[in-house]
Amino acid sequence: MNVGRDVLGSMTNTLIFAFTGGAFAILVLFSTAKDLTFLEVLNYEFIATDVAMALAGSFGLIATVPATAAISAGFENLRVEFEKWREREKVE
Repeated sequence: MNVGRDVLGSMTNTLIFAFTGGAFAILVLFSTAKDLTFLEVLNYEFIATDVAMALAGSFGLIATVPATAAISAGFENLRVEFEKWREREKVE
């Protein structure tokens, strides 16, 4: 499970840095604007869209890791059952 956490952490960080890098010019522009509050900046449509995309992408990554682990465990269980069945068939 620690491997899943490490992979999830690195993938989420990569996603957030990709969105931040794409919007870097806008972030610099807003950081120099002294008369805007943080909430005013978040209410701009393109900023809200970027935040929503980052959150949706992070949710997708968070959902992918347990789903992949469950599917892998299911296939491993099928493999073990198949091996047991094959051994029984050899004996008979």
